[in-house]
Amino acid sequence: MTQSPMALLAGGVQPAPGQRGWHGGPAPLGAVRSVDPDQAPDDRAWAADIALLREEHERLVQVIRSFPSARLGRRPPEGRRWTYGELITGIALLDAYHTGQIQLLKRLWQERHSLLSSHGAHR
Repeated sequence: MTQSPMALLAGGVQPAPGQRGWHGGPAPLGAVRSVDPDQAPDDRAWAADIALLREEHERLVQVIRSFPSARLGRRPPEGRRWTYGELITGIALLDAYHTGQIQLLKRLWQERHSLLSSHGAHR
C-alpha cells in the first residue's frame, strides 16, 4: 500500500509505534526518555520541558498530517525562498539533527559519569 506524501513526511518526524526513525534512531521524545533530572534541570523544570516537547511535537505531527499535499510545491505568501514541502522536509531533518545531539550528550554524560565513578570522584 502506498503512503500519501503527508503520511511519509509525518512518519519522518514521528515513526509509527514500535518503529525507529528513518535515520535508525528514536524521535526526540524517545531520545529524552532515559534522561533523568540529574542529567538535566531539576525535577519540576525537567517535567515541564518534557511536557512542552511532547505537546509541540504532537502539534507538529498533526499539522504535517493535515497539510494539503497539493500545496507542497507552493511557496508561502511571505515570499519565502523555499516551498512548503522543502520547509517540512527541513523540519524533519532538523528534528533528526537535534535527536542526534541529544543522543550524543547522553553518551558524553554516561562516559563522564563512568570516568568520575572509576576515579572515586563525585559530580
